[in-house]
Amino acid sequence: MAVQISGNDITVPRDGSFTRNVTIGGTLTYEDVTNIDSVGLITARSGIEIGTGVGVAASISVDGNMIVSGISTFNSRVLLGTTTEGHSAADDLTIETSDQTGITIRSGASGGGQIYFSDGTSDTAEYMGIVQYDHANNFMAFWTNGDGEKLRIASDGNVTVNTGNLVIGTAGKGIDFSAQTATSASGASATAEILDHYEEGTWTPYFMNLESAPTYGHQSGTYTRIGRAVHCQFQISVNSGLDTNDSSGINIAGLPFSGNSAHESVVFSFGKLTTIMPDSALALVTNFRFLGNAIMLHRGSSYDLNYTNCNTSGHLQGAFTYQMS
Repeated sequence: MAVQISGNDITVPRDGSFTRNVTIGGTLTYEDVTNIDSVGLITARSGIEIGTGVGVAASISVDGNMIVSGISTFNSRVLLGTTTEGHSAADDLTIETSDQTGITIRSGASGGGQIYFSDGTSDTAEYMGIVQYDHANNFMAFWTNGDGEKLRIASDGNVTVNTGNLVIGTAGKGIDFSAQTATSASGASATAEILDHYEEGTWTPYFMNLESAPTYGHQSGTYTRIGRAVHCQFQISVNSGLDTNDSSGINIAGLPFSGNSAHESVVFSFGKLTTIMPDSALALVTNFRFLGNAIMLHRGSSYDLNYTNCNTSGHLQGAFTYQMS
């Protein structure tokens, strides 16, 4: 069958070879064509449409805009605005501009935007980690380990840690209160506004400066440290052997931290049990001297109570607060 010309139509039943340009003023339709092979460039001056209409499958406009209505799969990296990928641990999508650069996730006013981190294709493996923004309540939430929300930042800026602890990973760092109004009292000045330490624990109290140690029946103490302030509670029980001939001053030692003895002061109170001293000796105690590593019982500015004022056995309970250096 040869080339047929009927009106404005031309039918070519066999292969056609054209050595010059072919101009088509209407629409060129390919029917039952599996492949289109071009050795050179294909120029589409008004764009390319795939499918029965714009957006049904895909369209590429003459200015480079591309609209795809289905799923797009890229088997390698995607680079936008650059030909150089990012770090090897995060090079699957690289975006570059000469100014501020970002990605926008636009959701409905009552909906939310999410980024899911997955290490599998089913169950919780599909959402092991989530970064979520809730537009209805304007909070941001963070999920980990595939088992729920761990941290939330509310619309007013309050931060809630739902599970786990807030861990300060570097010693000497903490919560900074420098935005507060510091003291303005005459002669006073703030030297630190960071809460950098909190600790609870136990310690073992004992009587110091004795020539021979007594037989203890019980020694226990607890402490709480907040910043530089250390608060302690304790009980010392002596079963026997406290040397009442020893004229050394009564010293309570074993403190959990060394303190600031510049002013030799400490806040001290006795507990219920004080039978290590007779009532007459207990009545002599007027103040307490802080030595940095121990507390000495005093009677006035220049006199301390010594072990000659004690019984050979008994109990002593108390609590005190001191400041570290």
